[in-house]
Amino acid sequence: MHQHRVPLEPKSRRTTSPISQIISSRTLHQSHLSPRLQTIYMFVACYNHLMIVTKSTPFTKEEIEELKAQFEVYIKTVIDIEKKVCSAGMDRHFEGEQILIAQGSSQHNIWGGGIDLTTNEIDYNSFINIRPNDNNTKNEIQSEDIKSKYNELTKYFFSTIL
Repeated sequence: MHQHRVPLEPKSRRTTSPISQIISSRTLHQSHLSPRLQTIYMFVACYNHLMIVTKSTPFTKEEIEELKAQFEVYIKTVIDIEKKVCSAGMDRHFEGEQILIAQGSSQHNIWGGGIDLTTNEIDYNSFINIRPNDNNTKNEIQSEDIKSKYNELTKYFFSTIL
């Protein structure tokens, strides 16, 4: 599996957010990777105890343990329902959204939610879901079709725990 780790500036010298640094990093662009490697591309950003993992294959148990570090009982997820790519472990959903957009996803295909690890319930709530132009006026994903795709993909990406 091809993996990139992006070093971030120490907090004392940083002038931009960690996500802005990641997005502006040249390692984010995958044009040099073969189509097969792009499919299994894994992008990992570590900052303090924050780990954001973006990939198109299921998360391993070890990765899920790292993703739990942010909230312990909840993992935030952002999924491109067309490209079938998931970004998880962020503090705020917009961080995952920015990573997916930087990787070529279209915003109208990106939806946010998460997994309650105490009940294993999938939720469909995120501020990034409020998009009147896409007929979604609330935090919750309103389209049953989109919600179904999001649910199916969440179960795929987190098959080791769901």
